[in-house]
Amino acid sequence: MKVRAGKEPYIADSNSHIGKLVSPWWKDLNPEVINEATQIDHSPLWAFVLGKLLSALDWIPLLGLLSLPHYFLVRKNPQSFFGDRDQWGFYNAIADKGLAEGIFKMPKTPELDSVVETEKLKLKAGKRVNLSFPSTFTPVNSAYKDLYWVRHPLRNIIAELSVHEGGPRPTIILLHGYETEMYNFNRRLFSANELYDMGCNVCLIKLPFHRRRPKSLSETTHIFRHGPAFTNEVMAHAVYDCRTMVSHLLDQQIASKVAIGGYSLGSFVGSLLVSAEQRLHSAILIDPVFHVADTFMEWPLVNRLLGRLLPQQGISLQQLRHAYACCNALTFRPAIDTTRIMVIGSLYDKLAIPRYVKLLAEHWGQCLLIWKRYSHTAMPTPRPF
Repeated sequence: MKVRAGKEPYIADSNSHIGKLVSPWWKDLNPEVINEATQIDHSPLWAFVLGKLLSALDWIPLLGLLSLPHYFLVRKNPQSFFGDRDQWGFYNAIADKGLAEGIFKMPKTPELDSVVETEKLKLKAGKRVNLSFPSTFTPVNSAYKDLYWVRHPLRNIIAELSVHEGGPRPTIILLHGYETEMYNFNRRLFSANELYDMGCNVCLIKLPFHRRRPKSLSETTHIFRHGPAFTNEVMAHAVYDCRTMVSHLLDQQIASKVAIGGYSLGSFVGSLLVSAEQRLHSAILIDPVFHVADTFMEWPLVNRLLGRLLPQQGISLQQLRHAYACCNALTFRPAIDTTRIMVIGSLYDKLAIPRYVKLLAEHWGQCLLIWKRYSHTAMPTPRPF
């Protein structure tokens, strides 16, 4: 696989498995894609060396937050991952229909008297407030209801909103990465202050399993460690809460139109919002880690563990893909005009692997795909939007 930096289209070599897929993608995508190398086309030597140095930084979150915790916890108790296998058929049936509304339900508009707004800071021509209101999400699979809420007891939607005075404005909802929900960090990452100064309202929302400080290492692995069924419910929850925020912003005349921006896990959620939410005006997704099954097979240690456990459980890669398919944007048609979608990929990324980023862009057809000479943990761009 070959890629170029800048706005030039992705260039796939003749042996690449990446391209327009025939539905269902989980069967059509060649399993050898996980062994496909990424070649950087037309890169000067200094950029290549810098990229390799930056990609080395990706080992910190890849091993520290993802590979090592998941490896040791799943190795210790494989049933924590495979124990929900009897529920996979429920989600497979949703994916087979290819309809986003099967997993991503239209939310109820929050009652105004349930919204708690606390002012944090006076801003030029506006204010910054903390928002909190109840989430009305219920797990899509009723068999998961009790277990899900045991693991996620906090049922409020929590966000920070920087809002102008004087009526509706274009508003962007920004979605953070894995274990990086801190408002200060994300204001800098997304250049939120600059967006506000341009005249936009800016909403930083906290995703499920990021709304309180984890009490143990095992709590940081909830999203992926409990298997496909649980991950599907977490993504359904995240999309539901974001759509609830869209309803609130529009109904309360805060937003004239709503866009989303995301990074890493936030772009994963953002890709699903693009599949489900017709009211979105546009989307900008940076380094989306969305292609769960194949990505697992490329994470160090986790790939070896799953390479051993999957045959023991009698599960193929295609079956694992199918189980995750209803939380994968490749399964659904986009709900908005793809010319209003921009995807930013990093050429040296070890988490949002470039060939899967390209796969998403191919699925969306006319979206704008931009490559940057960064890794996942390097700042994607000084002003990503």
